[in-house]
Amino acid sequence: MNTPEILTLITQAVQEGTLTKKDIKKHIFPLFEQESSQSDSLLASRFGRIISYLGATILLLGIVFFISLFWSDMSNIIQIMVTLGLGLAIFVSANLLLQKDQWTTPALSLHILPPFLIPYGITLTLQSIFPDTAPLAQVLGTQTIIFTVMTILYGFSDYIFRKEFLTFITWVFGSISYGIFVTFLINAFEISETFLYEWRGMVIFLFAYSLPLAGISYLLDTDRRVQHLPVLTYLVSTGITLGALFTLAFDRPILEALYIFPLISGVYIGVIMRKLEILVISFIATFLFITYINIQYFANAISWPISLILIGLSLIGLGYGFTRLKSQLNY
Repeated sequence: MNTPEILTLITQAVQEGTLTKKDIKKHIFPLFEQESSQSDSLLASRFGRIISYLGATILLLGIVFFISLFWSDMSNIIQIMVTLGLGLAIFVSANLLLQKDQWTTPALSLHILPPFLIPYGITLTLQSIFPDTAPLAQVLGTQTIIFTVMTILYGFSDYIFRKEFLTFITWVFGSISYGIFVTFLINAFEISETFLYEWRGMVIFLFAYSLPLAGISYLLDTDRRVQHLPVLTYLVSTGITLGALFTLAFDRPILEALYIFPLISGVYIGVIMRKLEILVISFIATFLFITYINIQYFANAISWPISLILIGLSLIGLGYGFTRLKSQLNY
């Protein structure tokens, strides 16, 4: 039974007197009031989380500023205690608070502090143990270990408490540690005067970030517990992939012509997967690519009409893509 049929039955019942105004107020109005109450409660909860996160950020700034006033007078042990020690204490305290539902918001807000304090504290600890200046490869290896430890630490917490904010922190540390690890490998092999050395920045971003992020984005998207993080991961992975491929194609006419296919693929995947974020990044990359082609090959009077034609076609494609996506979502 659809909406018009239901409304017709209600209208007939009111006209026949079998359904009175009192009945409507008693049985139907409370449903709308309950929905409004749930909406207000959700809004208040979100506002409370925002205020709590803002408070934690201000708290972090206050701690950093206060410590900086006495930093030069502190010994190495005290510096480690006010960074690593304080970070671990806050991390443990926040996890203990997460065991109680009523303390979830302040507990998650406190988790903003350890990701800054603990890595810096570990770095100070390693510097005090190994005071000599280390080669770049050793520094990158050390940073890989630090961010991997943070990934495991927050991954374990996320596994226990199943909170999206903890998933986000785990994803950030995991992405950073993986990228630094690939950089460490490239520097460890001491590659020079080769194609990989020339384009190692592109290789790092493409293989160390975008491809794993694309897989992680899909896995997070299948997790009903995680609602907002897949949007960010899809945006980052799509943007880095298209940006890295453009870096490879830059100033190479044949590769520039082939770059059209990743752009079209991005739009196609966005429509098929019903992911607006992939579609938006793909069209932004298309617009920027058209601008680049215009500057690179049409730097004369005729470039303006050609640019207008290409931009017009791009906007038509954009409209079609959004319309197609909207129709699929409705379906």
